[in-house]
Amino acid sequence: MADYLFYSVIGLGISIILYRSFLKKEKLFVFNRFFLLSSLCLCLLAPVLQIDYGFNFEPVKKIKVGEIISSEEIVAEDPEKSSVETISAPMVNYRNFINYIYWIVTAVFLVRFAKNILLLLFLIKRERSGRIGKLTTVLLKERGNPYSFFNYLFIHPQDLKEDKYLDLVLIHEKAHSRQLHSADILFLEFLGCFFWYNPFLWLYKKEILENHEYLADEAVIKAGGNREVYASQLVKSGGKVLQPLLSGFSFIQTKNRLNMLHIKRSSRSRIALKAGITLFLFAAVFAVSSFNTIGNPAPFVVVVDAGHGGKDSGNNEVESLEKEINLAVAIKLLALGNEKEVRVILLRERDEFLSLEERVNFVNAQGADMFLSLHCNASGDNQKSGAEVIFSPQSNSASQSAKYSRLLANHLLQTVETAEIKKSNFFVLKNSDIPAVMIEMGFMTNTRDFALLRDNRYHQELAEGIYNGLLSIKNEINE
Repeated sequence: MADYLFYSVIGLGISIILYRSFLKKEKLFVFNRFFLLSSLCLCLLAPVLQIDYGFNFEPVKKIKVGEIISSEEIVAEDPEKSSVETISAPMVNYRNFINYIYWIVTAVFLVRFAKNILLLLFLIKRERSGRIGKLTTVLLKERGNPYSFFNYLFIHPQDLKEDKYLDLVLIHEKAHSRQLHSADILFLEFLGCFFWYNPFLWLYKKEILENHEYLADEAVIKAGGNREVYASQLVKSGGKVLQPLLSGFSFIQTKNRLNMLHIKRSSRSRIALKAGITLFLFAAVFAVSSFNTIGNPAPFVVVVDAGHGGKDSGNNEVESLEKEINLAVAIKLLALGNEKEVRVILLRERDEFLSLEERVNFVNAQGADMFLSLHCNASGDNQKSGAEVIFSPQSNSASQSAKYSRLLANHLLQTVETAEIKKSNFFVLKNSDIPAVMIEMGFMTNTRDFALLRDNRYHQELAEGIYNGLLSIKNEINE
């Protein structure tokens, strides 16, 4: 997520600089519109594409975690679980807080967007009066600058009586309508609902709207309008049309439009040079933003065991079976995996019984990087709650397993309030040839935990927390 934010913001920032440096002052209005819209879309898409351009880099050599953490020997203990460390979630989960803020602001923008469209449609239905060519007129109560929305012209009745002024308005607004500028505006407003945090998106919107006015002004001149008469009319009309979603006769600063009316078109060679430089540099920005810099490295492979199964139901409490909860979370974890980051192999994909020996043999035959066993907990103390992350001090990969346990516990705190790291010599943990960790996702003997463990949405949250922990493990061992 951080990479996406970085590359999308930087990409848009560089692209807007390129536009303002090479294209904005040139009379390339159609080309500029295409560049602004396409570069906007490509900059927002590039970071998620991760294109392999054919450069094959050697994957970074993995360093065993045991070589970069304390080499202090973990002493084997009694097979009964013993607490190593308890990690509690902070009073404020900043990740969730930021997510809430984002969606609240996004919802406000979406409501605003929908409201503006509905108000516009209501105004069209109520005040529609007639047609002038292909434009349907919508009468305004208060006099101001005319504006358009697709084939609708919003204008005060008094302006319809001023023939000279009306001719200019009609040519201008017909250009907006014919060139579908309202579609651009709707697209920008919709993007703004989701990418409101990106400051360069708002600059893009300003430049695109400004370009719309240049295109409409050019249409007036090409239709035979007198340049000086039109310029004087712009000065008289002045001001801005502030209504969202609309194309206005004087939407942007009059000064910019007057300057553009009187700027001479550059020579073809100069235009070609500027356009070529802009496209070349933008292509470089796009390539960097979308480039998979490490080629196609092998993913971090994890064998996930949904504990119990078949005749072994696990902790069978009230309405739900532990084996079903374990499998539900495992399947959601499988859906989150991918071939570029973390590949998940399920030890069982259905309700079937496997012995402990069969499980260990399957794990050791996969050549995976890690083994993860999912379970639900139980205790005689029904007040006990939270997750437990367990590793075996007697396994051959005890150091790595201990490190992995801490990373997984930290990311589980996105979902659970507490996560204890414990030692235990469970058969599947002790006999795995690779780092092995067991997660007890909650206590079925605790009323609150049990209610959550039966909730499908909570299964997704658990899977996401575990998956983020696996990503953290992958990133750390490849540093």
